[in-house]
Amino acid sequence: MQDVPVHIDASIQESPIEGAITIGRLMTEADAFRIPSYYQRDLSWSTAQAEDLWYDLMRALADRDAAGGKWSAELLGQVVLTTLADEKTSGKEYDVIDGQQRLVTLTILLCCLRDRLEDAQLRDRIHSLVKAPNGGRVTPRAETVAFLWTLVQLPEATLLSPGTDGAELGRDQRNILDIRQWFVDALSPERISEDQRVALARLILDHCYVARLIVRDRRKAPNIFIRINTRGKTLLRTDRLKAHLVAKAAAAEQMTLAARWDAAKELVGDDFDGEVENRRYLTSYLHSVYNGGRNIEDSIRQLIDRHGPDGFLSTILEPMAQAYSEILSKKYPAGNYSTEIRAYLRYLSWLPRKQWVAPALVWMIANRGRPKRVLEFLKALDRYAYGLLILGEALKTEGERYDAILAELGRQDVDLANVFAFTAADTRSILNRAKFIIGNNNNLKVAKLILLRIHVRDERKTRHKGLLDVAEGILGDANNIEHVLPDSPGPGSDWPSLFGADVAACHKMIGNLFIVPESLNRQLANKPWKEKKKLFENHLREDGLLIPAATLLPVSWNGKWNRKSLDKRQAALVATIDDIWGFGP
Repeated sequence: MQDVPVHIDASIQESPIEGAITIGRLMTEADAFRIPSYYQRDLSWSTAQAEDLWYDLMRALADRDAAGGKWSAELLGQVVLTTLADEKTSGKEYDVIDGQQRLVTLTILLCCLRDRLEDAQLRDRIHSLVKAPNGGRVTPRAETVAFLWTLVQLPEATLLSPGTDGAELGRDQRNILDIRQWFVDALSPERISEDQRVALARLILDHCYVARLIVRDRRKAPNIFIRINTRGKTLLRTDRLKAHLVAKAAAAEQMTLAARWDAAKELVGDDFDGEVENRRYLTSYLHSVYNGGRNIEDSIRQLIDRHGPDGFLSTILEPMAQAYSEILSKKYPAGNYSTEIRAYLRYLSWLPRKQWVAPALVWMIANRGRPKRVLEFLKALDRYAYGLLILGEALKTEGERYDAILAELGRQDVDLANVFAFTAADTRSILNRAKFIIGNNNNLKVAKLILLRIHVRDERKTRHKGLLDVAEGILGDANNIEHVLPDSPGPGSDWPSLFGADVAACHKMIGNLFIVPESLNRQLANKPWKEKKKLFENHLREDGLLIPAATLLPVSWNGKWNRKSLDKRQAALVATIDDIWGFGP
């Protein structure tokens, strides 16, 4: 495909929108429109925004047809650019402060059009606009440059298979790939004719305008970026915070600091920051631990201002991102105690509430390189967190307990036994609930976790390889809690003869509970013991799941499930609970 001199449609007069410029003219003004990585956000536009743009353009073409072929100006928003007056480059280059989403999306659309146009002159014109002497004219952040060039900007690139389903790609690359495919489908011959493709290309190049603003001092770009984008709805909190950090640094340091921010973000991926309700992110824990502001963003801004950009990254963000990455992955650097530490991280990760994470982060950061201390802490934290789970306290009350722990961890010579101590009343309540109330229908998720921990404790004594992987699979919805003694025995059942007046009390005891596959749970239902016994025997004969395995079989006690056999199993399970957490017999 040959390069051609840039052509401006002779029908285009002065801009009908004062201060605006067509896309075609804008693309001739510089050899590169760079997306600076040190303060710009991710490519957040997805197929939803690409679809909105497409239908706006389709509406404009329909309006032209209705007006007898007369074009009208379409304003696509603003583009804010900056450059250094003394910058030594082979050609003029701009950094994009605002407008990267529409510039990248328009580039993808224009390249998809170029590769499908039969009009050679228009095809060459588009290529001359999207191509620059050293690559693509719109240049995204460093990690995405080659991706956009290879799959979009090269001639005929959008005609080729991308060679990936996007599963292993970063967010920017996935969005580019998705938008590319959306435009490829929209431009197919079955949906749009050659005349329509030609009209669409001319609309974009010569009749779509942007309000172009140029900032002469690039040092002010991060602050301008914040001021522009905080008024919008799509700028993410993490983008504002990154721009705030970069703006506090000297120009020579900004790119390095931005790269360090991005590396910390990459460590934890989607768990770095977000806006999903009731989900905890790394930024949430920064706020919980340091709690210096009205909200997450205010707290982190204060930390950046107080410690400076480098100090914030070195002493706060980078260590916390490393520790949080280990918590999320349930991995810990190989060495002494690492196997035990990883196991406790997995146990804690099973808990439905995540207040335990903040104190774990504080301790793991403070004790980096001291795995024995980390293991001691995680053991104590595990006991405390599962004790609170059994207590069933309100979320607010539990949060207050963890806030008090965070305060204690800030003191010198921390005594973990005191930090994680339960009152005698708490301990009695925990044990009583574990013994006699955990089988209540409101507590079945708790019951599943406790039974699973008992199972893991006993099986780990045999060094069962892969046990924790199996255990995590059991946590899913495919397995349910089975009450061997049902709460409502059916008419003619043998349960009253086995338990007498104790049915209601025994039903909720932990000794009466097993984790079984959902299919078996449905079969067992409220059947009499004789029928349940046969179902259990058949299930076990086929190596079926029945947990905990310790003192496992109701069929092992002469085939009887009565108060005596239940009490025997109850005692064994309670002894294992005491072995795990030390809540007492």
